[in-house]
Amino acid sequence: MTYYSKYGIKFIRYNLLLLLIPTIIIVLIGYLRDIPPSRISVSIILIIIIVLVNTFKPVKYTFTNHQLIIYNGFKKSKIFYDAITNVSPTSDIIVGGNKAAKSEDAIQIDYIGGVYDNVKVSPKEKEEFLRELKKKAVKAKFNI
Repeated sequence: MTYYSKYGIKFIRYNLLLLLIPTIIIVLIGYLRDIPPSRISVSIILIIIIVLVNTFKPVKYTFTNHQLIIYNGFKKSKIFYDAITNVSPTSDIIVGGNKAAKSEDAIQIDYIGGVYDNVKVSPKEKEEFLRELKKKAVKAKFNI
């Protein structure tokens, strides 16, 4: 079963900051160091492309027989159901863990054995996603 992320205004604002701050820094450094405008433009276009891909490419959450696979931009994460320890609501999508949530109406999935100790997800069909996760991650504690 596959689910897709929903978007929230907090996520979009955060990504606009990620777009504006480096752009301003590049322009300032470029003018202070007499870098040609064409090189500055290329740098800005690369930043815009990277931020837009991250912002508008939907995150995909796929349930397989043994693991939850999260496709997030350029990243792919696999979480085994047996490794999931806790599932709880969260509105903090910017700080901590593997951030695969694009809305403040998110779910934090705590697990062991990965690079991070949790992942934040925001599926459009939240209730259906949780039902599916409860079926698969039977050892996990659900605080929702």
